[in-house]
Formats: sequence, structure tokens, C-alpha cells
Amino acid sequence: MEQWKEYKVSDLTIMKNGKKRPTCSGLFPVYGGNGIMDYANIYNAENTIVVGRVGAYCGNVYYCPDKCWVSDNAIAISANDLTDVKYLFYLMSSLDLHHQHIGGAQPLMTQDIIGGFNVFIPNLETQKRIANILSSLDSKIELNRRINDNLIKSVA
Repeated sequence: MEQWKEYKVSDLTIMKNGKKRPTCSGLFPVYGGNGIMDYANIYNAENTIVVGRVGAYCGNVYYCPDKCWVSDNAIAISANDLTDVKYLFYLMSSLDLHHQHIGGAQPLMTQDIIGGFNVFIPNLETQKRIANILSSLDSKIELNRRINDNLIKSVA
């Protein structure tokens, strides 16, 4: 079995806080802490992981494979050359970020909190294989959910 190496998340990522959301509507999804909240005509991230930064949705993790706008309620996280971005998404989703924030009345997630996690990862090729398997499972789950929704509608 191959060796998995230990890293801090900050060694595997490029993180930046989102920006105030644009006022002009468009085709690019605008991500906040609870997923897509609007659409804009410009983007500030591409192929990125989005983590809710503040409030009730602090620690939510999303993946956008396309161009998008990450609002100031979220953190944009890109993979560096050590990691596959889809693998990183699944890894980030497993870190239980909801319980790692600071603040009481107004929870806050910071880049330092996220970057401070120690994780073990395999080589890049293995990461891609794992991410492809997990992505296929996610696609099958989504297909089954849509089939169930259609069955419920046809019965009602």
C-alpha cells in the first residue's frame, strides 16, 4: 500500500475571502455561506471550493467546477499542485467545519482555522481515482433523488 503523507490544509490550498456581491445580474452563480444565492455578470473564482465564513451557514462546503462569484460571506479555496480539487472538496467536506468556528452569537470561520487542520493524503493519481469514485456515487444519488421526486409527483 502506498504511503499517505501528512500536511496542513494550508499547505495544499490557496485561500481567499470572497468579495461583496455584484449588483448586475448575469450567468455566473454567486455563492454565499448557504450555496447559490444569486447570479452575476462577472466572476472572481473558477473551479473552486466555497466554505461558508460567517453566520448560521458557517462551515458549509460547496464545489463549483465552473466560473462563479464568491461573496464576502464565504471563503474561496483552490487546490495547489499537490492536490486534486475534487478530492480536496471531499476531504474538506469530511472535516466537520461546522463545529470549528470561533465566536458565539455570530460564528466565524477563518482561513487560519481551515488551514490549521492536519490531514493525510495519497499521491495525486490516487486522489483523482478516489474523487472520481465519490463523484460517480454523488451523481447516482442525485439521479435516484430525481427519480423519486418524479415518482412522488406522478402518484400525487
